[in-house]
This record gives sequence, structure tokens and C-alpha cells, in this order.
Amino acid sequence: MPPASHESWYATVLGGAHQAQGMMNFGLDQQFPEIERLTMQDADDIQAYVIAESWKAYRQSKGSPGATQ
Repeated sequence: MPPASHESWYATVLGGAHQAQGMMNFGLDQQFPEIERLTMQDADDIQAYVIAESWKAYRQSKGSPGATQ
């Protein structure tokens, strides 16, 4: 992800900045599908997961040892 995406992470995940492109606003309780709003900690955990998976994919593309960790 480019730096700008990380800088706007909360606006994207919790603030609905991409609703026009079809992404739900996860900062609000949803009626359908029934989803409880995410907290800032939830958003941080998701971002950490995205970063970890990105590094894993990068290491795999380079054939680096530990690429599956």
C-alpha cells in the first residue's frame, strides 16, 4: 500500500471514505449484513494484518527464506 493509504486508514476503514466505490463504513453498526462497528483497535489489527501479509507476499516473490512466516 502506498503511504497515503496508510495515512488515510481510519478514514477508509472507520469513516467510509470509499463508500462511493462500494466499501462499507465499518465505523457504524450495520443492519444488513449485521456487523458491529469496528473500534480503532480493530482497525489497527486489520492494518497490521494487511502489512504482515504484504511483507509475506513480497518475501515469497523474492524467494526469501522465511517467506511463509
